[in-house]
Amino acid sequence: MQKRLNLPMLAIPIILVVIFLVTNQKAPTTTVQDGSSLEQTLQEIAGVGQVKVYVHYEQQGEAIFSDYFRAKEGRVTGILIVSEGAVEPTVQRELLQVVSRVMEIPAHRIMIVPMRNKGDGE
Repeated sequence: MQKRLNLPMLAIPIILVVIFLVTNQKAPTTTVQDGSSLEQTLQEIAGVGQVKVYVHYEQQGEAIFSDYFRAKEGRVTGILIVSEGAVEPTVQRELLQVVSRVMEIPAHRIMIVPMRNKGDGE
């Protein structure tokens, strides 16, 4: 007597394994080693000029404000960019789009302001 394979009974465990693997995949993460490498990269964009980047993160319920970003510090909740070229609205928009996409953070959590000129009063 030959046993017949029951295809529907074989398919169910395979489908369950595939569903498990798909749902347990981690979301892609963006890791920037530190703020200085992000600053250097942003300075390469035409019209941006000198840049300072400050990242605000949340760690275990408390907020930390730092000028360096490290993935191990916690969830990024906001970014402040101070740029020489930010006096131009087009540069501000470009910085906002670039940082929002690269850092995977909503645009409303990013603030871009012009850098004070050395000749400006304090």
